[in-house]
Amino acid sequence: MADIDRTFLSVGYAHAIGGNAQLSFTGFVENNASDQLTTDGLRRGLSVSGLYAFDGGLMTSLTLRGETDDRTGVSRLFGAARSDRKIAVDLRVYHRDFRIGRFAPEVQFGIERNRSNIPLADYTNRYLSLGLTRRF
Repeated sequence: MADIDRTFLSVGYAHAIGGNAQLSFTGFVENNASDQLTTDGLRRGLSVSGLYAFDGGLMTSLTLRGETDDRTGVSRLFGAARSDRKIAVDLRVYHRDFRIGRFAPEVQFGIERNRSNIPLADYTNRYLSLGLTRRF
């Protein structure tokens, strides 16, 4: 196990549209430095999100994101430095006025596709998540 020096920068912008919608943009850059070169590398990503509040309290958000992950070290098993390209979309739905204590139940649906030159890291993930949220 190796120590990792991580540098992370994230920048975002949110813009309200009318009284019931919001559009957000976020970008990040992450650099990982480690003696273990297979964890060493650079990640970058962008996302765009839309939030809409329906009359009556139903809240929905849709997020599209893309990421790259380029590692420095060559994998002994696969003979190449890992390089990933990920795209994802998720939809979240909750009702602002329906509460369990101080939290609102939330449903999240999503799919992400990670394309990698390393077969073990190449995948498609579909998910359904039930949880609790609290938004300010």
